[in-house]
Amino acid sequence: MASAIVKPSMPAAAALWLADDAVFRRTREGQRELVSESHQLSRQERSFLSSVTGHTPLRVLLDLGLQSAGAGDAICRLVELGMIEFVQERQE
Repeated sequence: MASAIVKPSMPAAAALWLADDAVFRRTREGQRELVSESHQLSRQERSFLSSVTGHTPLRVLLDLGLQSAGAGDAICRLVELGMIEFVQERQE
């Protein structure tokens, strides 16, 4: 079973998003943000947004240097802003 980054008050759907094998992709809004930088994103949010491919599991992104501390908040904010979306849990 995959581990997850989970906060006690986090909704069940968000806990699924933050499983190690969760996969995210940028939306059109996320693509626009990378070009225009019109939103005030934290360094971690912008780094995660630029790293999301729609193919790479969350654990791999974290292992490549994205900070796991605060990653849950960054991912949830990007989802709320409509810049990334949950694709799937990777099947092994």
